Amino acid sequence: MKHAFTIAANSRPHSTVTALAHIFARACRRAWNALVRHSLRGEIAFHNRRYRRYRAKHERAATLERMALFDRATAQSRLHRLQPAATTKEMS
Repeated sequence: MKHAFTIAANSRPHSTVTALAHIFARACRRAWNALVRHSLRGEIAFHNRRYRRYRAKHERAATLERMALFDRATAQSRLHRLQPAATTKEMS
């Protein structure tokens, strides 16, 4: 990250006051951002944890459901495969 003084010098302000104002504004912004980031860190971590737990639970449920559907489908297909053979044997 560039230093505030070099940024202010590169933007070529028309007066020393403007340069100082820019430097001051940037310093304030950086301090405020750091403060907010620090205060939000715990809250964000908390919500991330909650969301991760929620996702894991729902993904597990979805996986189990898919497995159940797959098992039912395979059982059904096996049943259909077995049935015609049984009926033809009974017929003949």
